[in-house]
Amino acid sequence: MKKRNKEGIKKYLSNPWIIAIGGTALGTWVASWIVGKNLLREAIRLLGKVLRFLGNVLGSHISLPVWLLIIIALSIPAILILLISLLGSADKQSLQPAWKAYTKDTFDGITWRWQYRLNYEDKYDIESLLPFCPVCDCQLIMHGSSFNCPHCGFDKYNYNGKSEIELRLIIHHNLRQRYFPKESD
Repeated sequence: MKKRNKEGIKKYLSNPWIIAIGGTALGTWVASWIVGKNLLREAIRLLGKVLRFLGNVLGSHISLPVWLLIIIALSIPAILILLISLLGSADKQSLQPAWKAYTKDTFDGITWRWQYRLNYEDKYDIESLLPFCPVCDCQLIMHGSSFNCPHCGFDKYNYNGKSEIELRLIIHHNLRQRYFPKESD
C-alpha cells in the first residue's frame, strides 16, 4: 500500500504541469516577498502568460525530458531573484531620510550620540543617548554630575548641563527645525 502511495506521489510530482506551475508560483511568491510589494495582479498576468506558453509548448509535439522541465522550473525563481537584486541594488542609505543621519551633536561641551528605534506606533524614538569625550571620542563615564574619560582623563566636574530629557527635547526640536548637519558619523 505504501509503495502505491509513493508511486502516485512520484507520478504526480513528476507531472510537467505541476512542476512548471509550482515553480512559477513559488518563484513569484519569493520575488514578491523580496520586493516587499503586492505584486498579485502582475503575478496573475505573468502566470497566465506562462500557462499559455506552456500550453502551446506542451500542446505541440515537442517532447522534453522531465529533468529539463525541473531545471527550468527551479531556475525561474533564481533568475527572478537575480533580476530583482540587480534592479533593486540602489544604495539603501540614499533611500533613508536625511534626518536619520543626525545621530551625533555637541551640547554644553559634551558630544552625545544616539540611535533611532521605530516604536509600536510607527514613530521613531531616540534610544541609547550616550556621552562621548570631546577630546578623544571615547565614551564617558557618568558619576552623578561629573563626566570622566577612561582613555585620556578628560574631566567635567559639576556638570550643570542638560538632563537626558532636555537633550531629547532639544534633539526633537533640531529635527523639526532642520537644525542638524546633513551628514553625521
